[in-house]
Amino acid sequence: MSEGDDYGIEPFPARSDPNRRPGQGRVLDHDEWATRRPRRRLPLPPPPPEDREDDEEEEDDEEEPDQHSVYIGSFISTACWYLIPFAAYTAWSLTLPDDPRPGCTNAFGLPCPSQHDEALTNIGRLVPQLAVSLAISIVVAMFLGKVTTGWRPFAIGFASAVLGAGVATVGFAVLATQHFSL
Repeated sequence: MSEGDDYGIEPFPARSDPNRRPGQGRVLDHDEWATRRPRRRLPLPPPPPEDREDDEEEEDDEEEPDQHSVYIGSFISTACWYLIPFAAYTAWSLTLPDDPRPGCTNAFGLPCPSQHDEALTNIGRLVPQLAVSLAISIVVAMFLGKVTTGWRPFAIGFASAVLGAGVATVGFAVLATQHFSL
């Protein structure tokens, strides 16, 4: 240890022969440096056989999904984002009681409709809006499938369902505020 070395760190000899210039020797690993004898080196494995160019082209074709399957998958995914919640709401509405609420009457003194009837009436009124929104979303899915690369059909379906529902909501809100006179 040298006098000025407070930490006991010695310079690491990076060359096996100190007479050689830098770049002419080989770097020692820890075992060679500590024991001062060379380590037994294993032979390198043979290189893998060269692939033919035809195989690489076939692999590229297998990795890229067919554009037709991307469209079909995104359409199915888009429809699922609409139809699964719709089916769940319909199933829930069928479990509601079919009897009117006790003591409930409308302005004309007639009994109020049951929760079951109200839910089914709402479903009947919302089916056209759902169909228009689904159609807008499928158009958005076609556009997204064309302009995006690397998106999976599930992601395209989700994005198109969100965008299509937003566009349809704005459209229905604008149409609801318009007074059409024939």
